[in-house]
Amino acid sequence: MQVNRFLGLTLVLISLALVGCSDRVPLQGQVTFTDDSSPLSRGTVLFDDGQIMARGSIQSDGTYVVGVDRENDGIPVGTYRVSIVDAAEEIPPESEYVAPTYRKLIDDKYFLSETSGLEVTVDSSTRRFDIEVDRAP
Repeated sequence: MQVNRFLGLTLVLISLALVGCSDRVPLQGQVTFTDDSSPLSRGTVLFDDGQIMARGSIQSDGTYVVGVDRENDGIPVGTYRVSIVDAAEEIPPESEYVAPTYRKLIDDKYFLSETSGLEVTVDSSTRRFDIEVDRAP
């Protein structure tokens, strides 16, 4: 009898977990610079609620689409702190024997969700989250 209860409870918990994973909202947006509204052409936007981490790769036109397990599979309802990483461009080396260097494109505050000042609450009606960022000094 104990085994049947345990098995039943386990199946219920698995079902709830699967239902929770499938309740995702499609979210997209564009990242632009505050000074001239031109797009940030590279990087990754990260969404973190303390339990779930979602991401979207920034395309050359500044657009991104959010996903948890893979690009474009949506994001669960909740409030997320947002950061942007990998927003740098390669400066080609002067010689093949020298490692390339990188120039940051955005202000350092956007690299951490605690300092970015970016937050979004996703609900069933949220479909877009556009972001404006300051250039690197």
